[in-house]
Amino acid sequence: MRTPVPGKTRITIRLDDDVTAWFKAQVHAAGGGNYQTAINNALKEHIGRQAEPLQATLRRVLREELARSRARSKDGGLRSPARQGTVHKVRNGRSNVDRSVEQTAAMRTPPIKT
Repeated sequence: MRTPVPGKTRITIRLDDDVTAWFKAQVHAAGGGNYQTAINNALKEHIGRQAEPLQATLRRVLREELARSRARSKDGGLRSPARQGTVHKVRNGRSNVDRSVEQTAAMRTPPIKT
């Protein structure tokens, strides 16, 4: 019998074959590891994102997309030279992205009744 690991609970769970195959393939492509740990990490990330407020979610998504766009532009992507760098301007410690996210969040957030 194995010694229990503090902070962990042993469970039995049934997952679809394609789900376990995907996690095993990800672990293999990364050079090894444990697919169960990968599933645990994915669940933790999902839980963390559920608790993330709308404004933080918008910022995260925009930053991820901007990073992809920058990588494409460095590799000869379709980004227009006239628009390069316009998103990255920072005034008073806040970027255009931050201001856009705040404005979008404000439009979707109902006023607080006092």
